[in-house]
This record gives sequence, structure tokens and C-alpha cells, in this order.
Amino acid sequence: MVRIHRPRRGSKSYYPKVRARHEKPNFSTKPLQTKAGPLNFYGYKAGMTHCMAKDTYKPSPTFNQEIQVPLTIIEVPEIFVTGIRLHKKTEFGKQTLKDFFIQPEGKEAKYYKTFFNTEKKKNIEEITKEIENLKSQIIEANLIAFTKPFKTGFGKKEPELVEIDLGGKIDEQISKALELVGKDLKANQVFSANEFIDIKAVTKGKGWAGVIKRYGVKIQRQPKAKRGRFIGSVGPWHPATILWTVARPGQLGYFTRTEYNKKIVIMEDNFEKINPGAGFMNYSKIKNSYIAIVGSVAGPSKRLIGLRKPIRQGTIPENTWKISDINSIALNGGQGK
Repeated sequence: MVRIHRPRRGSKSYYPKVRARHEKPNFSTKPLQTKAGPLNFYGYKAGMTHCMAKDTYKPSPTFNQEIQVPLTIIEVPEIFVTGIRLHKKTEFGKQTLKDFFIQPEGKEAKYYKTFFNTEKKKNIEEITKEIENLKSQIIEANLIAFTKPFKTGFGKKEPELVEIDLGGKIDEQISKALELVGKDLKANQVFSANEFIDIKAVTKGKGWAGVIKRYGVKIQRQPKAKRGRFIGSVGPWHPATILWTVARPGQLGYFTRTEYNKKIVIMEDNFEKINPGAGFMNYSKIKNSYIAIVGSVAGPSKRLIGLRKPIRQGTIPENTWKISDINSIALNGGQGK
């Protein structure tokens, strides 16, 4: 009899296929960045469009020709840095040592009132003095910030509380944190055009699905098959068990996914040139700064997208094409996919 050899296929990193705990993406790792400054940012997915680019990759069959490049538009309004988070080293790993908050003031303060209690407000001088007393225990300093969805046009008001990692040595992290706390942080202070970044987001949820749609199992079309859209057998009689490798129906979509080395081709404050006449489908018109990323991004429109400095810098490819006609984005934009 012919030997059947079929090792396990697929990645265990995508198992189990369950719904994400939070729609807000959180980064558990950060790149080795020697330069002091923020390492990640957040924005809202508006939709997709395309632009024309010149292919400069010599082995490509379209070398030196105009090609169409798909782009994802992400609106990136500034975020408010409301606090500093200090970490200490313990026997259980890195843990939070202390958090310092500065309450926002002005017209936008009403959007953050649910996050603050009636504690006494702290200023920079008080925070600096307390950090000096804890300096011997600090191993890492990060920023705590509020997103500003109320500045967009798609209707969301309640902000998300996010953590922004800082690069550099510990003294540089503390000084940078004290410099930025209580102020607005913009995307161009973190990233720049023609830079590679990592994307983390929750994919579009599709509810309960069977094995055909969820795993791509072949439909049974034999005459004796009573049901076609099922697997033939879930496992042996002895031992009576079902292995985790067997395709089973369940949740499809709404998974947390990370994509590496996505290129930023455009980062601008002039949002008028990117807005289509009726706005992006299921989103609205962009009212703030935006970035255009090559390719697709996980999640539907309005989804919060996490942007991070590249963690796999050694695998970044060379610049294979260049944007040659920026105006084509405004003429062809706003497909809203």
C-alpha cells in the first residue's frame, strides 16, 4: 500500500481561531530603537484607493513602466499624551511601577471625563520630582495617550486609552516622556514618508462559519455522500478523540493580526486632495492628516489601526518603485473597500 505522508500544514500561531479580546490593538513587543522618541501610533482606516507608480525593479516584467499600486488610507488625527507609565523589574517579569496623569483642559476635556476621578491634578514639576525619587527602580518609561476619534467625521466620540512605547536609553525615555506629556503628538513626529512600518489590527468579523468557508475543505461530491459541505470523519473510534488539527466549524474573522514591513508612500496634512466627492464609503470625508500605505490593511472602515516602527528591519526589501503621479490618487480615490 502506498505510504500516506501528510505533515501538519498551516501555522500554529493562528490557533485557536477565537474572537479578539479587544478591538484596540496593543503591542506587546517593541523594536530595538536607539533613537529616543515614540515608536508607535494609532489611526483609523478610511478605505482603499490606488495610484500610479513607476516600477524601478529590474527583474520585474513591468520594469520602467507605469503600474497601478493599491493604497490603504488611514486617517491619523493627533493624540493627546495624558500620562507617563514607569515599569520595574520583578521576579515575575516587567510590571508597572507607577502611572502619572495630567488631566486635559479646554473644550476637549469633556470627552475624557469618564477616565478621570476627582483626584488632585498634577503638574510637570510634581511628576518630575516623583520620578527622580523612583529613578533607581525604573527600567522603562512609556507614554499613555488618548486618541481623538471626535475629530474625525464618522461619528465616534469616545476616545481609546493607548500606550505609546519610547525608544532610547532609560534617561532619554524619561526626558522625552516629560517633554511630551500634556501635549498633542502627531503622526509625523513618529513616522515619515517612504518608511516601512508594522500594522496591527483586528480583522473583519464574519460570525459563525462552516468548515468549507473557514478552512477551505473540499466539498464531497460522491454519489454516496449524504451531505456535501462537511468533512468525512472527525476522528477514529479508538481512541475516541478529536484532534485539534481536524477542521471544525466556528468563529471566522475578528482575529488580531500583525503585518510586517508595510510601506508609507504618502504622509500629508492636505486632506482635500485625497477626499472623493461623497467621502469614503462607510466612513466619511477625512478631516485630519492621513497616511497612504501600500496594499491592504486588516479590518473594515472605522477600525482602529496600530502603527509601529518595523521590528524585522533586516527583512525590509529595497525600494522597488516610486510614486510618479500624485494627482491620480485624488481622481481615482475613495473606493472604500
